[in-house]
Amino acid sequence: MNVKVFQMKDGEKYHGLKFRELPDNVSEVDMRDYDLVYDGELAVQNAQGNDINVLDFLFRKLNVGDRPISYQGHSLSVSDLIALEGRLYCCQSIGWKPVTTTVRRSVRPSGGDAVRLAAPWRWGMLPAGSIGIISGITDEECGEFAAITFNYSAFRGRDSKYSKGPEYCSCSGGPGTVATPVSELRATGETYTYTAWRWRDLPRADGGESYRVTVTLWEWAPDY
Repeated sequence: MNVKVFQMKDGEKYHGLKFRELPDNVSEVDMRDYDLVYDGELAVQNAQGNDINVLDFLFRKLNVGDRPISYQGHSLSVSDLIALEGRLYCCQSIGWKPVTTTVRRSVRPSGGDAVRLAAPWRWGMLPAGSIGIISGITDEECGEFAAITFNYSAFRGRDSKYSKGPEYCSCSGGPGTVATPVSELRATGETYTYTAWRWRDLPRADGGESYRVTVTLWEWAPDY
């Protein structure tokens, strides 16, 4: 069975939300608030085709040290999400709550958001539909301009696991821009999921780890 596990991001923005169950009147989640910490096939025992049995089995498995090697999260806990073949559930204090996804409409892009090119790059190399990533602090809206990198390798994290500084996104790759007018970026109402990397604990050789992140997708029709 394909299983995906999502855990709420760290940071001041999520203080008071992480490790707390969803209120009774909330049944939608915004996937931009979560990191994908596992995506793989798991053999589920004694489930008998019942999602709740599967979820209870996974809760035990992911809390007793018998986790898959590729699992990158903490022990499964309240507020975590599990997707079973696309059916999404939130871990509550007692039991599981079926949830659906929603996307909060953003007024302006932030660092780490994705940009889809609406027309071919003027100087060649990039076809329409190419995806770039905006550099900057992830919880701050861009000012008048945005720096976008295509064919990117994206660092998205803090200076170390223990840093109290803001999370930011810094990209290498290219081609790219250094001052795209934000007024040229159009909200699509869509999200985009990409692979970024961050420091596992401290900056050092081979000290990074990859993870998946879901962000707001913007469209750029350059005014050449």
